[in-house]
Amino acid sequence: KSFAGEYYSDELESTYRVAIDGGQLKLRRGNQRQPFTLVARGRDEFDLPGSVIRFRRGPNGAVVGLVVDADRTRGLAFERR
Repeated sequence: KSFAGEYYSDELESTYRVAIDGGQLKLRRGNQRQPFTLVARGRDEFDLPGSVIRFRRGPNGAVVGLVVDADRTRGLAFERR
């Protein structure tokens, strides 16, 4: 549940939405209809087709954003809204 929320990238001017659906963590990009299921790799790291999503935590341990690594793109930051 701590990952669920809305994340925004200034660089892409795009929003990712993360939600729990049917007991699974799902990610929806922008206005995309069908969400992707995130598959856990570790505590804060998930696989997505063609990408790795890493959630970032602040000093108090709360999730404050996420970082996407996909193909040649590395470290694309999204901030939690």
